[in-house]
Amino acid sequence: MNQHKPKVDLIVIGIIVLVLVLGVGLIVKPGDVFKEAENITRNSHMQLLMTAVYTYAAEHKGAFPDCLPGINQPAKSMRNCYDELQPYLLHLELIEPDSRYSYMIEHISGERGEMIRIFSTAPQAKNLEVIR
Repeated sequence: MNQHKPKVDLIVIGIIVLVLVLGVGLIVKPGDVFKEAENITRNSHMQLLMTAVYTYAAEHKGAFPDCLPGINQPAKSMRNCYDELQPYLLHLELIEPDSRYSYMIEHISGERGEMIRIFSTAPQAKNLEVIR
């Protein structure tokens, strides 16, 4: 009878582990995890794009790329800027994770003066932007 006790203990432990794994799987929604991963990618891309814009300006005596819209004009797709910024992007292809949307750039006037804003048109990224 004692030979069966270790097997029973293993089965009970296995069931407990399975219940815990399933419980965590139900608590953490897989869709939310993927959305968060996409937003992390978006943030990284937008930071790199902003760095490329300011590196371009630094190397062109303060002049921003021609693709940048004027102050308070409608935002433009970053796709318009890739040709000018390519040398500063190290040939990285920074495309919005969801092909239905794109990264946008605009030149805004704020409390701290003129700034550049880069954002995504994806609804799940509505609060995600890079302003410098």
